[in-house]
Amino acid sequence: MRSIGGDLSAHSLAADGGERRELRLLTNPLYRYQSSDPAVTDGALFAFVCSVGTDPEAFLVLESRRTAEGPRWHYCLARFSHLGLFVDYQGREVWRSVRGPGDDYSHNADHTYRCFNEPVIDLP
Repeated sequence: MRSIGGDLSAHSLAADGGERRELRLLTNPLYRYQSSDPAVTDGALFAFVCSVGTDPEAFLVLESRRTAEGPRWHYCLARFSHLGLFVDYQGREVWRSVRGPGDDYSHNADHTYRCFNEPVIDLP
């Protein structure tokens, strides 16, 4: 999990296109779990935090699952910030969550934070 985490990078960006802040992934998971689902062999919850402290801006779930092709890593990201968030895997953008006038969630306090399920990360 730490190896996969090392291949991820993230940053935040103010809605007005202002200051960009690099986020760092905490190396130790906030929570590591064993699933009752036999297809899930391992899983943990990590946080991307701002560079000036440990305030979480985004959460990352990493899970190893049994598949027909063998064990595969899956991930899910959830925003925990009012800023635009961007995550890259090995230099390629794999997730973004940007608030703005065209995003009706930015005007609805009940839906400020949301979760996106993403496809499998193919590891070499």
